[in-house]
Amino acid sequence: MRASIVFSLLLAVGLIAQTNAAPLASASCSTNTPNGISVTPGPNAITKALANLASNGATYTLLLAAGTYTEQVVISRDNVVLRGCGTVKVQFAKGVSTSGNNNNAVTSVLTVSASNFAAYDISFNNINPQARDTAALALTVDINAKNVGFYRCTFFGFQDTVLIHRGAMAYFSNCYIEGSADFLWGMHFYIHNS
Repeated sequence: MRASIVFSLLLAVGLIAQTNAAPLASASCSTNTPNGISVTPGPNAITKALANLASNGATYTLLLAAGTYTEQVVISRDNVVLRGCGTVKVQFAKGVSTSGNNNNAVTSVLTVSASNFAAYDISFNNINPQARDTAALALTVDINAKNVGFYRCTFFGFQDTVLIHRGAMAYFSNCYIEGSADFLWGMHFYIHNS
């Protein structure tokens, strides 16, 4: 089912709210972007770039060159922007049984645990193969922070695609979310769709 239809249904029954909050300022893909850092596809390229950011509280923009990044990305520092420059896919393959006592984040392609995060023009994909008659927790995005925004992004998964924890807040503008079971779940989230 298309995500926009589901969003409309959830809005109608009051399970989510729509907001007209302005999106965070979009970073350009120019190397002149203030605190802009160019990243090219390679083993753990995004993770390595994040690890090298100064811890001075400034906002940093990772300018992701077109291509596929196969890694698990964890945003644990405030004030980070990921900007896709061309066709950018971030993918990871991990799933665990839903019958166990598993941590959601172990399967997530992107985990956001720091505030003031934004992503632009990126496709996030959990490519874990699904086994027949087996429920597998395989998150695409796990959000446990406030002031998180996604703009023109896509999210693909099978089960538990997007999780937003209690007290967290995320905005999705012109995004597409696809999954099968519980593809939108958690305690709080807002969707802005212009």
